[in-house]
Amino acid sequence: MEGKEESELRVLVVRGRHTEERPLQLSPDKPVGQLAAAIAAATGLLKQQQQQQQQQQQQQQQQQQQQRQQQQQQQQQRQQQQQQQQQQQEEQEQQQQQQQQQQQQQQQQQHLFTFVDSAGRVFDPQKTLSENGVILLSQQQQQQQQQQQQQPFELPLKGHNLFFVSATFVADTLLLLLLPLLLLLLLLLLLLLLLLLFLLLLQL
Repeated sequence: MEGKEESELRVLVVRGRHTEERPLQLSPDKPVGQLAAAIAAATGLLKQQQQQQQQQQQQQQQQQQQQRQQQQQQQQQRQQQQQQQQQQQEEQEQQQQQQQQQQQQQQQQQHLFTFVDSAGRVFDPQKTLSENGVILLSQQQQQQQQQQQQQPFELPLKGHNLFFVSATFVADTLLLLLLPLLLLLLLLLLLLLLLLLFLLLLQL
């Protein structure tokens, strides 16, 4: 019998960044299909590893794309926020300008219009009515009411007239106080007279 000749092949298998060598034994007695299947299996491992590497690369690319998209979104959000802030500032400035314009218009209108009294006197538009020397009817009525309320407590008299009125007022009050005393004295005198008459009658 002839001796069997066997040869040994090594298949490189890539695992990540490293490669491994796997022995692949070929024998002339083995069917060719079995040998081809073994080689196909070895190359299939290579393909799987290549596919895994491709998948990893794709995943990394996807992650990078996602990161870029996130960065773009963040930049867009920042730009939108900046635009909104600018719009708000512009709106505030416009409102302030409108308010200033309204105030200026009101001031100009106040200087344009004024009053004229029956004597032809023109009022100063920058002053109030009271500063222009105008007294309203309501103010006059209030002043009159205040004067009327103060009149019972005040005597509109001066000098000797006031002294005369005060003297007569004192005399009247004294008379009112002395009247009952005078009446009592008169009664006492009458009683004394009656007693004297009674005593005279007894002596007779």
